[in-house]
Amino acid sequence: AISCIKFKDGLNVSVGMSTGQILLFDIRSNKPYFIKDHNYNLPIKHIDFHTQNDDYILSMDKKICKIWNRHTGKNLTSIEPGTPLNDMLNIPGSGLICLTNDSPKIFVYYIPTLGNAPKWCTFLDNITEELEEKPADTVYDDYKFLTLKELDT
Repeated sequence: AISCIKFKDGLNVSVGMSTGQILLFDIRSNKPYFIKDHNYNLPIKHIDFHTQNDDYILSMDKKICKIWNRHTGKNLTSIEPGTPLNDMLNIPGSGLICLTNDSPKIFVYYIPTLGNAPKWCTFLDNITEELEEKPADTVYDDYKFLTLKELDT
């Protein structure tokens, strides 16, 4: 059974199924041109086409929100917060996503790959730039790795 529908434009539509699949259709055809499976067998609750980066689709079921390429099906990222998800809001023209759930707080995620932060929260871009500038220390920076032969000697 169909659980949700979202039109991209006049010809392209995505259909979420109760079996956890998303079917992409050109309305001039009776067969989908792409099928994406969430692999949880839960009904798809929400589908959205990203407005700034036209290649990505956001789809959500009760357990997970997936962001994936609509041409290849390759996942950009998946968000699995651990509480049941109810709805999703993709802030237009940005990389900000809000997920409503069964906990008191709304989960808000900023994904710079999808777009800049909205004008009302530009501090997110500054924080992201600062994180990129800082060299990340890894656990093994001061370690010397030995081969088995070096260890024997």
